[in-house]
Amino acid sequence: MVEEFDYGIHYREFNEDTDEYAREMADDLRRSLGKWFPERKDIDVIDIGCGMGFAMLGLKEHGFRTVVGVDVDRSQISACQRRQLDVELISDLGDYLAGHPRRFGLVTMLDVLEHIPPGQQIATLRRVWDALAPGGRLIVRAPNANSIIAPRWQYIDFTHYTSYTEHSIRFAIRSAGFTDVHVPYDDNLEPRPSLRPGKLFTKGNRTQFKRWIIRRLWRQVMMVEMGEKQAMRIPLGVNLLAIADKAP
Repeated sequence: MVEEFDYGIHYREFNEDTDEYAREMADDLRRSLGKWFPERKDIDVIDIGCGMGFAMLGLKEHGFRTVVGVDVDRSQISACQRRQLDVELISDLGDYLAGHPRRFGLVTMLDVLEHIPPGQQIATLRRVWDALAPGGRLIVRAPNANSIIAPRWQYIDFTHYTSYTEHSIRFAIRSAGFTDVHVPYDDNLEPRPSLRPGKLFTKGNRTQFKRWIIRRLWRQVMMVEMGEKQAMRIPLGVNLLAIADKAP
């Protein structure tokens, strides 16, 4: 159903509604997710929970010809319309997807699944599966329960229902009909930053070095509790990524 509150109140605490910021976010999305995008550019793409349209801009810049977005929040849709994006305010995601069977070659759900009540998540993902064309791809990003700040990340948003481990998100997506589900962890096994004096104290390298230390220590905790083999395959970032393909 269309939200009866303005979700933009929360969203704008962390995001700016400016063209410059939108461009930065679009570029960041292409850098972080571009390697998972399908090679074909002539497919229809939908961004579910499109927010202010940052992901849509990134998808369009990547070269996809047809990019549409849907959201249940009026203020978010208005922000997209100001950027002349092809968006639609919907009241029910399941009904919308049911009206577009086998249409989309790529579906993105970035920071969306956690907003759906758990009892409805698998049913919603089944609708996504139905809306995907054969050979289509689903990309999901959601809060990572493995992160050292997982409790804060889950409850930073009043409308979050849950967070996920690599096992629980894979279970939900596979239960919806997807057989090929990949949850990458390699990006979280960061190589040690440069220790050269001239580079160590630069701002970007300093932040990377701190993250490397914290995650290395946190992974040691995981190893003690679950063993090295399992712990080395656990994603530790604040968000979890899942890529699922529909059979051709």
